[in-house]
Amino acid sequence: MKKLLIIFLLFANFIFVYGQVSPAPTPVLRFSYDRAGNQILRQLVFDTRSQTFTKSFAIEETKVYPNPTLGLFNVSFDKETLSKAKLIRIYNLNGQLVLEQPIEKEKDVYEIDIQNQPKGLYLVSIELFNKKYLIKKLIKK
Repeated sequence: MKKLLIIFLLFANFIFVYGQVSPAPTPVLRFSYDRAGNQILRQLVFDTRSQTFTKSFAIEETKVYPNPTLGLFNVSFDKETLSKAKLIRIYNLNGQLVLEQPIEKEKDVYEIDIQNQPKGLYLVSIELFNKKYLIKKLIKK
C-alpha cells in the first residue's frame, strides 16, 4: 500500500513540476474580409502547444446584385463556380419558372431582366453539373 502511495505521489509531483496534461485543443473560427466588407475566407483553427492545424473553407463568390432590384439585375460567378454551373433559373414564390438562362463558360456576369414580373420575392437557382443548386433570394421592388 505504501508503494502505491509513493508511486502516486511521485506521479502527481511529476505532473505538477513538468506541466499538466493538456486538454483537447479548442477550435477557433477565423474570418477574412475584403475591403468592401464581404467575407472571403472562413478558417477553422485548432491551436495546440506544438502545432496549429487550419482547415480553410472557400466562400462561394456567386453574387446577385443589385438586390433589391427594379427588374434588371446581375448574376456574377467566381471561376470555380462558373466551371461547374450550367443553368440559371428564376422562380417566383408560387414555384413557377419565370426565366431560364443557360450559362456560357466565357461569360462570368449575366444581366437578367424580370421587369415584366410583379413586385415580390424571387429565387435565383443556379444549377451545377453535379446536380447541386445554389439558391439566392432576390427582391423586386
